[in-house]
Amino acid sequence: MSPDHLKSTTSPSVLHICENGVDVLVLEMVGGHLHVVAGLLEKLIERLADENMQDSEYVSCFLLSHSFFIDSEDLLDKLIARFRIQPRQGEIIYFQKWQPVIQCK
Repeated sequence: MSPDHLKSTTSPSVLHICENGVDVLVLEMVGGHLHVVAGLLEKLIERLADENMQDSEYVSCFLLSHSFFIDSEDLLDKLIARFRIQPRQGEIIYFQKWQPVIQCK
């Protein structure tokens, strides 16, 4: 994600990730680690299979609480779609490198 998509707030420990001027993910620094505070469902699901990191605490929390905001069948459909993700134009080399990691997660 490019730095253009990041903005800070009045609190130096909170990070808003924006796309097209809309906050899509809000992270907070707690104990030296970024924790998800809020986000669009699509971005929360992407974070489950983030190719750059594995946050087992986030994955456990998401899976234990997902039924409050998405039913299990819809979650499974979205995870299958994430597994079958296709590269966008210009991202083929990056995609080839990270697709196995995304699919494994």
